[in-house]
Amino acid sequence: MFNQILTDITLDGFACRLYAGNPAAPVFLLGSGAGENEYEAITELPMGFSLFVYGAEDWDYAFSPWEADVTGRHFAGCGTETLNFLTKTAMPFIKEKLPGAKDFFPVGYSLAGLFSLWAAYESDAFAGAASCSGSLWYPGWNEYVSARQIKASGSRIYLSLGGKEKNSPDPVMSTIEDKTKLQAKRLQQDKHVVSSVLEMNSGGHFANPPGRLAKAVKWLIG
Repeated sequence: MFNQILTDITLDGFACRLYAGNPAAPVFLLGSGAGENEYEAITELPMGFSLFVYGAEDWDYAFSPWEADVTGRHFAGCGTETLNFLTKTAMPFIKEKLPGAKDFFPVGYSLAGLFSLWAAYESDAFAGAASCSGSLWYPGWNEYVSARQIKASGSRIYLSLGGKEKNSPDPVMSTIEDKTKLQAKRLQQDKHVVSSVLEMNSGGHFANPPGRLAKAVKWLIG
């Protein structure tokens, strides 16, 4: 378990918390809803990594890669701002606190999971990513990834999904299992990805997000 929080501050509008492990260990960048406690199960894992949690006040603003409207829900498409926050503010801050840190993994659940995977396609600053029950139903996602590879060579990518998520009554979101399996196949064919997995979990979208995130971190450090 972690026994030290290096800091608990606001950076560029994100509520941030840094759990310190070994200074040279991998760092997981967990995108979260402000005030959410998805990180608690991760902090119960044996140390051997560090965890940086950043909470967004507006989930649909911060974690959407481009603008879209889905069944009355508007996504502002401001993921680039969040990516810039990670690479230009958060990571330099972490390196100042943990000078040996070099491997960074964005991790997220639902829309933040989509963002984490998108970040790995957009920037070579990361050693991989985890998308847990990621919103891969997002409009335009298949077209986006079909023309791209993960940026950083040697990346490790973790995907997970609940077995009942495809049962959503929303016609867009009900495509999630097919699109996640297609994403998994693309990662297996990506020459920049050295290891990837799709782990299926029991239950629907809201079944144990903290536990699913903890499983992702455990796999990535394994």
